[in-house]
Amino acid sequence: MTEPINQAFSLLFVGMISVFTVLTLVVLTGHLLIRVTNRMTISKPATGSIVRSRPGAGSDQIPPTKLAVMTAVVDHITSGKGRIQSVRKLTEEEQKDN
Repeated sequence: MTEPINQAFSLLFVGMISVFTVLTLVVLTGHLLIRVTNRMTISKPATGSIVRSRPGAGSDQIPPTKLAVMTAVVDHITSGKGRIQSVRKLTEEEQKDN
């Protein structure tokens, strides 16, 4: 009776070690791929100014305080790596779709 239990536990142990090893390799390979990809890509710093409103919308400009808050939030969340390229208000049709 103890022989089948010993065999079951050894199969359980070998299976758990195998799964742990494979998952560790997957995670490490993923991290390596991310690092290699990030080093190989050429990142250009954002140039130019931020578009504050839709083209042709004279009075729909976003207040500078709100723009500063959005910039600070993006900077905080992305640890200084993210840049805002444009800011525009949604049309009523776009708001209904979301």
